[in-house]
Amino acid sequence: MKRYNEDHTNLYRYSSENSGKSIHDPETLEQLYSTLFIEEVNNLTLPNWTKAVYPEKMISVAAYSFSIPAKNKLLQRLKIGKLV
Repeated sequence: MKRYNEDHTNLYRYSSENSGKSIHDPETLEQLYSTLFIEEVNNLTLPNWTKAVYPEKMISVAAYSFSIPAKNKLLQRLKIGKLV
């Protein structure tokens, strides 16, 4: 996870500087991505800074955030426990 975050440091920094929100991992980036997506769906005008990162650069990191809670076997077993 540490290496993944290091690989996306520039995206996190750019998003933080322009959104005014602290972006430091896939989960916080996914929250920003979701906000931008909802605004786009509702025909709101996105800020100009988003053109450099949304949706192309953000979508893979935002999607990755959904896999984190089940990234290894232990976490997978813990998550499935509620269903079983």
